[in-house]
Amino acid sequence: MSAKNQFYGRYYIYTYKALSLFDGSNALTTGTPGNDQRSQTMTIGDTYTISPTMLNSFHATFARRRNNRASASNLFSPADLGVNMFINVPNYTQLSVSSYSGGGFNVGCGTCAFANFNINTYQLADDFNITRGRHQIAFGFDGRKDQFNSFNHQQSNGQFTFGGTTSGDGLADLLIGRFSNLTDGNVISDYLRQTVIGAYVQDTFRPTSHLTLNFGLRWEPSVPAYDKFGRGNQFSWPLFLSNWHSSVYPNAPAGLIFTGDSENHYGKALTASHWATFSPRVGLVWDPKGDGKQTIRTSFSLIHDTTELFYPERWTTNAPYVSSLTLTTGQFSDPFKNYVLNGKVGDPFPGAAVFPSQGTYISVPGDLKVTYMMQWNVSYQRQVAKDWLLTANYLGSASRHIWGSTDINYALPTPTATTGNTNNRRLTYLANPTTGSFYSNIQQTDDGANASYHGLLLKAEHRFSHHFTLLTTYTYSHCISTWDFAGELAGTLYQNPLNRASGERGNCGFDHRQNFTTSMVANSPGFGNRFSRALTKDWQVSPIISLFTGNPIQITDGKDISLSGQNQDRPNVILPDQVYGAKTPQTYLNPAAFRCAGSDAACTIFTGQFGNLGRNSVYGPGQRNFDVAVSRRFAFNERWKMEFRSDFFNVLNHANWNNPTTSVTSGTFGQVVSFGAPRLIQMAVKVYF
Repeated sequence: MSAKNQFYGRYYIYTYKALSLFDGSNALTTGTPGNDQRSQTMTIGDTYTISPTMLNSFHATFARRRNNRASASNLFSPADLGVNMFINVPNYTQLSVSSYSGGGFNVGCGTCAFANFNINTYQLADDFNITRGRHQIAFGFDGRKDQFNSFNHQQSNGQFTFGGTTSGDGLADLLIGRFSNLTDGNVISDYLRQTVIGAYVQDTFRPTSHLTLNFGLRWEPSVPAYDKFGRGNQFSWPLFLSNWHSSVYPNAPAGLIFTGDSENHYGKALTASHWATFSPRVGLVWDPKGDGKQTIRTSFSLIHDTTELFYPERWTTNAPYVSSLTLTTGQFSDPFKNYVLNGKVGDPFPGAAVFPSQGTYISVPGDLKVTYMMQWNVSYQRQVAKDWLLTANYLGSASRHIWGSTDINYALPTPTATTGNTNNRRLTYLANPTTGSFYSNIQQTDDGANASYHGLLLKAEHRFSHHFTLLTTYTYSHCISTWDFAGELAGTLYQNPLNRASGERGNCGFDHRQNFTTSMVANSPGFGNRFSRALTKDWQVSPIISLFTGNPIQITDGKDISLSGQNQDRPNVILPDQVYGAKTPQTYLNPAAFRCAGSDAACTIFTGQFGNLGRNSVYGPGQRNFDVAVSRRFAFNERWKMEFRSDFFNVLNHANWNNPTTSVTSGTFGQVVSFGAPRLIQMAVKVYF
C-alpha cells in the first residue's frame, strides 16, 4: 500500500465427499458412513513500519471446518422393520449380530448416523516490535473465540445388539426377534464456547557482543469451555448426603447441580476461571571466547496450559439432555412394551427429562486447577573443523496439575460381591439405596497428577559441502508421570480410585527411552568421461535411518477382579525377573510371569484385590526403519526441466513388530499378532515449464 505499509489477504477452501451405499436389497453394504466435509480459512493482515526501529504487525483470521455425516438416504429405519418405537430420522438403523457359527454382521454403524459437526474460530492478534539501543522489545496480544456446534443421532433411532442372550446364538435371536442390548436416547448435541486471550512482553538484551539475555512474561488466563445453552451438571457428595435436589430439575437424583441452581457459583462453565495466570521465562546465550565457534545456551520457563474446547463435551450426554438408557433384553418388535419410568409404561421418547436408574455422569469439580509446566535446558554447541557442528543438550520439565479422571462412585468389594451386583455396591447406593440407585459410575476430573521429564540430546551436523549434508541425533530420556492427559473428559480411569499418587505413578505412555536418527542428502558430482559423467552427475540420494526403543504397554486382567467397577485391573507379577519371554513374535511376553490378583491361572476368581503391576511398567518392541529417496532433475533448456524421483519406505522390508496382546485372559496374551507397514516404493516424474 506504501513503502511503509503492506497488506495481505488469503482465502483457502478444501472439500471432500464420501458416499454411503445401499442398493435397496443388500444391507451389508451400509457399514460405511457418508461424509461431506469442507474446510475454509480466511486471513487478512497488515504490517506497518512506523520507523526504522518500530514495526507493528496485525492479523485477523476466521477458520471453519464442517463435517456432515449420514447413512444412505434410502436406508430403512427400525419402524420399516416393524419396530414400535419413536424414530427421530427416517433412514437410519444400527443393528449388530454376533453368531458363534461365524455368521455375524452389522447393519449401519455408530458413525453412520445423521450428524453435523461444525468448528469455528475467530482470532485477532497484534505484535509490536521496538529497538532501543541494546534492547529489542516486543509486546502484543492474541484473542480467540472458539465454537463447536454439533448434533448427532447416533442413539436416537436405537442401537440394537443380538448377542445370543435368549437362544445362545445372535443370529437365532435375530430370527426370533429377541435383542440382548438396546441403547436409546435423544439427539446428542454440543454448542461449546470458549474465549482464549493472552498478552505478552519480551525484551532481548545484549549487554555485550558475546552475551544475549532474554526476559519475557505472558499473561494467559484460563477461561474454561461451556455449553451455549448451559447444559451440564456437577455432582456434589455433601449435597447428595443431605438429600438436596435441584430447583431446575426437581426430578433429578440428589446431589446433581445444574446451571441456574444457587449452589452453582460458576455459571455455564460449572468451574472457576483463573485470571492470575502469569508465565515468566528467561534465557541466556553466551559465546565464551567471542570467536563464534562455541555457544552456551540455557533457559527456564513456566507455561500455563489452555484448556481444550472439546474437553467437557460429554456433559451433554448426561441425563436429562440425551437421557440415554439401556435395556439388556426385550422383544425387537416392541422393545418398550413393559418398560416403566416414573409410573408411565411404554416408550419414554420423546418426552420430559429422563433420569434413568444407574445413570452414568460426567462431572467437573467447581475449582479445577490450571495445568502448568516448568521447562529448563542447558545446551553446548561447538564447531569442529570447518563444516561440523556438535551439540549436547540437557532438557528437563516438570508438569503439575495434569488432569486425570477418576470414578468417585466406585464399588466396594463386600462379602457378597459379584460382577453382577456392581451398581448395588457403589458408594451412592450404599449411602442411600433409594436415590443412590440412579447412579452408576460418576467420572470426575482429578487435577492432582504430575509428571517429570529428563533427556540428553546429542547432535552432529555437517553443513552442505563436498556434495553432502548430514544430521545425526541421539536422545536418551525418561518421562515419569502419575497420569497422562487423555484429551476429553471420559478417558481412561485409574485402576484404584483411592491410589493415584503411588498406584498410577509410572512411565509416561509416550516414553521412548532411546531414539537414534540419522539423515543425509548427497549429490553426485559425476564420474568418468563426458558420456558417463552426463549419466552419473546431479543424482541426489537421501537416506533416513531411525532406531528407537519401544513405548510402554498397559497389561490388564480383562476382567473386574477387584470388583471395583473400574475394569482397569492390572495383574500381579509373580516372576518379576521373567516378565519377557524369548522376545519372538510367539513369546514376546512370558504369560507365566503374570496372574490376576489373588486369583487362579484362568482369572475366574474375583477377589476384590488390585494387582501389583505398575502402570506402563512393561515396554513393547522397538522399531527400526530405513527409508531412502533417489532423484534427479534433467534440464533440457532454460524453460523445460524434468525431475525423476523414487521413494523407498522401509527399503529393507524389515518386519517391525507391533505391540503384543496385553490382556492376560486372551488366548494370544504376550504374542505379537500384527506388524508394521512393509516395503513401499513409489516413483514419479515431474515436468517444469
